[in-house]
Amino acid sequence: WYLVMYRGFTLKRKNDDLRAEYGLFTHVSSLIPVHRIQLVTVSASLLHRWSDRASIDLETAGASESESDLSGQLAASGMKFTRQWLAPIVETGRAAELVREVLPDVDLEAVEWQPIEQRAVRRIVKKVALVIVPVAIVLTTILTFAPIPVSGFHGLWLPPVVLTPVWLIARRWVRSAGYALTDRAIFFRSGWPGRKISAVRFVNMQTVSMSQSPFDQRKRMASLAVDTAGAGNIGHRIQIPFLDVDVAESILHRLYVETRSTEFRW
Repeated sequence: WYLVMYRGFTLKRKNDDLRAEYGLFTHVSSLIPVHRIQLVTVSASLLHRWSDRASIDLETAGASESESDLSGQLAASGMKFTRQWLAPIVETGRAAELVREVLPDVDLEAVEWQPIEQRAVRRIVKKVALVIVPVAIVLTTILTFAPIPVSGFHGLWLPPVVLTPVWLIARRWVRSAGYALTDRAIFFRSGWPGRKISAVRFVNMQTVSMSQSPFDQRKRMASLAVDTAGAGNIGHRIQIPFLDVDVAESILHRLYVETRSTEFRW
């Protein structure tokens, strides 16, 4: 698929515009205005990480429909938003350099990552347990009274069999998740075993919100979300979950000040 779709992928820069050209059978020429870039995401799936590779895509605002590469036109009120490749595949060591060359405000190698709350592991496991335990009870009841030579107690194996890997995965996911704030941008990383890192510059932020579910309020936790002019329903977003409520309020205040004091760039 990569060989056919992105054969001869070439990225050129002229003034403030990027032009990507690629394709074996169907040749595509895509124009990316740098000043319209709203969000940049560096992704590394498990296969990418084994190969020491990554991919970089951008979310732009105001592009024409013919320039759409990943998602086409997203739902919007008159304005068209697209996600486009900056590099469909690139060496991991060059990813940060390429992003920095296009967006000097976004330096992935210089950020100081902050972790989310480690209490999130228990919360994730509890959410799964709320589903698995009733299922185990029903299964045990069915096996007990069903006319089959299987003990009903076998149904009790379901919670430990499911919750053990859930706990291991949740633990790794929480450890790999994090956020960072610099003088000009906010960053968020998540995912395991694959990993995604997204960044939004303050000049592109439109709304900042903090939300708390009833469980969040009980645990004094909150989630933080940043929206841009090109916010769509696909791709990696700046949505930081499982933050201590005091930390979330501090970040919210910082971003609110930055949004008010920074002139929005369209």
